[in-house]
Amino acid sequence: MESRTIKKKRKTGNGGEALENERETAAEDAALRERLIKSKERVQKHGEVFTPNWMVKMMLSNPPIKEKLADVHATFFEPSAGVGAFLMEILRQKLAHVNAAKHLRGSNWKYETLWALMSIYGIELLPDNLHEARENMLLVFAENYEAKTGRLLSSDEDLYRSALAVIEANIVQGNTLTHKDAAGELITFSEWRQNPKHPHKVLRVPFTYDSMFHEEETAGEVDLFAAAEETMAVRYREVDLMQVWREECNT
Repeated sequence: MESRTIKKKRKTGNGGEALENERETAAEDAALRERLIKSKERVQKHGEVFTPNWMVKMMLSNPPIKEKLADVHATFFEPSAGVGAFLMEILRQKLAHVNAAKHLRGSNWKYETLWALMSIYGIELLPDNLHEARENMLLVFAENYEAKTGRLLSSDEDLYRSALAVIEANIVQGNTLTHKDAAGELITFSEWRQNPKHPHKVLRVPFTYDSMFHEEETAGEVDLFAAAEETMAVRYREVDLMQVWREECNT
């Protein structure tokens, strides 16, 4: 890694503060270079290079994308999630829109934050990255809750448990090229269907990632849920959003 030498400046006025700021900037630069790759071996073997935050934000600033970010139910899919750079920023921006909605208060706000989370999907090949991406997403969700409510989100709360269940269902291990996970099984996602008459109710409908490619593409886009009707071994019951962590199934 490139090293950076910091020369001590002559102190004039706030010179000590300036020197400290320079040190902090150098440390941030080094940390950024660290985050872009984990090792040269991983770059050579997997082509693993992480996207810097400034580039993530720039790519998401495209007007059509920004319009979708303002829609809590608009789905986003990251085929190579890494440690979650895109996933986290998408979630942050979606939650910011939810937070800004003046008509959302109390429990309604909580439900909308879950809907925002349910709209974000990702696949990651490497298990350590997957673990980190999931942790990062849960951290963003919990930090937003704390910033909005002024209190910590307890792991005993249904909101926390449901958020964790959604993250584990939506961000999964697999190879986007083979459509299979490490066990050789087809990658499986879930569509979270909102009941139009009871907006706090959701039906979880599993489908395979592979099934997306058996449907016709429209205008160069793939409908993530076009094949969600296919027969799957697991069928879930419609439940309140706050209870999805129970994973209640029909027998």
